[in-house]
Amino acid sequence: MEQKPSVVRIARIGITCKCFLANRLIAFLRLNDCLRQKLGNYKKNGQGQKDCRYVPINGIHLRSSSVSDAVITLAQADGCDVIDLFSCGSATCKSAATERGLEPDESFCIGERRAFPDLAIEVIVTRGGIDKLEVYQGLQVAEVWFYQNEKFSLYRLKSEGFGYDAMPRSQFFPHLDIDLMAEHIEPNREPEMVRAWRKLVNS
Repeated sequence: MEQKPSVVRIARIGITCKCFLANRLIAFLRLNDCLRQKLGNYKKNGQGQKDCRYVPINGIHLRSSSVSDAVITLAQADGCDVIDLFSCGSATCKSAATERGLEPDESFCIGERRAFPDLAIEVIVTRGGIDKLEVYQGLQVAEVWFYQNEKFSLYRLKSEGFGYDAMPRSQFFPHLDIDLMAEHIEPNREPEMVRAWRKLVNS
C-alpha cells in the first residue's frame, strides 16, 4: 500500500524550497549591487569612454568623397554632353591575368559598367602613388587621376596599352578645368563647395 507523505514532511520541503530561493535571491541582489558599484567606478574614472570614442574619418576618405561629388556633379551638368557615369567606389580591382590588385579611392565606368573602371582616382596624403600606374596598366584602366597637395595629376593609358602619358585635360571630360575643380575640394567646407561647383558647371 502506497504511503502518503505526512503533513510535516510536506511542510519541511516547502520551508527548504523557500530558504533555497531566498538565498538565491539574496546572492543575486548582492551580485547586482557589486556590478553596479564597479560600473559606477569604471565610468567615474573615464574608462568607459575607451570603447565609445568618436573615431574621425581619415583625410583620404574626406577628400575622395569630395572628389567623387565633384565628378558626379560634372557628369550631370546642364548644357554639356550627357555622360553616363557608373560609380564603382573603392571596390578592389583584381585581375587573374596579372595577379595584381589595388583599391582606388574612387573609380568610375564611362558609358557602361565593365569589369574594371575606365577612370580611377587616387587621393595621396603622403608620398607615393604614381608607382601604382604599372598596376593600373595591367588592368588596362584608361585614365588615372592623382590628387595630392591640393592638385590633380592626370594620366592617360597609351594607345598600345603600355605606359601612361601625363596630360593637362581629361579625355572623358575635355572641357574640365582640372585646376578649377581642385579649388573646390575642401572637405571642411563641403556643402558650400558643392553648391559653388554645381553653380559653376551649370552656368
